[in-house]
Amino acid sequence: MDYRYQWMDVERKRLRRRWDSTPDHPELDNFPYHIHLDGEENVVPGEALSIIQVLDIIERELAGP
Repeated sequence: MDYRYQWMDVERKRLRRRWDSTPDHPELDNFPYHIHLDGEENVVPGEALSIIQVLDIIERELAGP
């Protein structure tokens, strides 16, 4: 499954998080799944996610602790 889900901070015009399966980071564990955190440069391993899972993550983060 190929995907790219992007969450933007509209006020600051910056990337909050992007989950994707683009095969552009073969050095990461669980390739090709990865996450861009707070910008393009900070990339960490990820996992295959559905849009429902991504929306659940965003909802939890917006709800706070």
